[in-house]
Amino acid sequence: MEVRVKGNSCNAGSMEDVDGDGDLDLVGHFVDEGTFVIEDSTATLAAFTYEGVKVFGTDTVRIVPGN
Repeated sequence: MEVRVKGNSCNAGSMEDVDGDGDLDLVGHFVDEGTFVIEDSTATLAAFTYEGVKVFGTDTVRIVPGN
């Protein structure tokens, strides 16, 4: 799955308090190729740091339709 870069910023996501709890949440924008459906509530992200270390995590997600 490809990460969608936001505008001309070269950022693939942003930090926002989307749930109102005072903590910053990572908001990622992805180009979905049929992997997710609106009813999905969890997702796992696997990525590599700039140093080449593989990182991953699973958390709750909210799937919203794109433009």
